[in-house]
Amino acid sequence: MKIISLHNGHDSSITALEDGQILYHLELERYLKEKHFCGTDLPHTNEIADVLFSHFLPKLGWKPDDIDIIGFCSDSEWKRTEFAQFIPKYDPLAYDKPHAKGKIKLLGASREIDCYSIIHHVNHATYAYYTSPFTECLIYTHDGIGDRVSGIWGIGREGKLYIKGDLTLKPPFGLKPNSIGLTYSYLYRLFPFLNKGKHVELSCAGKAMGLSSYGKPREEWRKAVRNVLNEWMPRPERLISELVLNPKDLSDPMSKVAQDLMATIQDEAELFMIESILALKDATGWSMDNLAMAGGCALNVQINTR
Repeated sequence: MKIISLHNGHDSSITALEDGQILYHLELERYLKEKHFCGTDLPHTNEIADVLFSHFLPKLGWKPDDIDIIGFCSDSEWKRTEFAQFIPKYDPLAYDKPHAKGKIKLLGASREIDCYSIIHHVNHATYAYYTSPFTECLIYTHDGIGDRVSGIWGIGREGKLYIKGDLTLKPPFGLKPNSIGLTYSYLYRLFPFLNKGKHVELSCAGKAMGLSSYGKPREEWRKAVRNVLNEWMPRPERLISELVLNPKDLSDPMSKVAQDLMATIQDEAELFMIESILALKDATGWSMDNLAMAGGCALNVQINTR
C-alpha cells in the first residue's frame, strides 16, 4: 500500500508511506528555500503539485499509477492547486466522521485514485496517539487555529482514536473559549521587535518564549494577561492600555518591562493549559497519567516541560 500525504498550509510538506512505514518526508521550505513556506499565501499557487511531480515522486521512483491513496490535510488549503476540484469536503465539527473520501485523477495517471481529506486537529490527534508509546491515553491538541477551532480532546484506546469534542468553540466542563496559540501568533502587535520577516505569526512565538526566560512574572499583571488568553480572538496589544505601559518599553527586548510581561504571559499560558488538561481528566474520571499532546502549543518547550 503506497500512500502520499500532502499538507499545503504553513510549513507545507509531502510524505510518502509504504505498508505503514515512512519512506520520505519533505518540508517544502527546504526545497523552495522559503522559511515556513505556506502554499495558501499569495502569490503561491501550485508549488506543492510541482514539487510532487518534479522531485518527490522521481526521488522515490514512483509513478502516479503506483499510488494507492492520497491524503490531504484539511480541505481548505487547495484552492489554487491542480487538486482543487478533487478535494472531498467534510463537516469540520463532525468528529465522529473526521474525514471525507473521494477520487482524484493525478497528472500522468491512467486511473482514479482514492483520496481522503482529514480535519485539521484530527491530524494532530492522530499522530500524537499513534506515535506515542501508549495503548490508552488522554488526547489534547492546541494550536493557533485550524478548521475553526484551536484545539480538540479525546481518548486513545487499544489502537482506536475517539475524539470527544473541541476546546474552543464549545469548550467542555466549564472551560472558556480561548486560543493560546493565537495569542502567541499575535504577540508582534505587543512587542514590535518581533514583527520581522515573512510569516511573522509563526516566527514570533518561539522568540517570545525565549524572551520570557529573561523575566519574572508580575502578580499584578496576571489577571489582565489571563483575560487575554481567555479571548477567542485575542488582542494582546490591549495590555498596553490596561496595564498602563509605556510602548517604548515594549519596543526593546532588553527592557525589564518587556521581559517581565512576556514571563507573565508564558507563566499564565502554562497554568492555563495545565488547568484545562486537569479539568478534562477530572470531569471524565480519567484515572491514568498517560497524555498525548500535539499542535503548536505542545511545541512550547516550557509548557511541555511543566
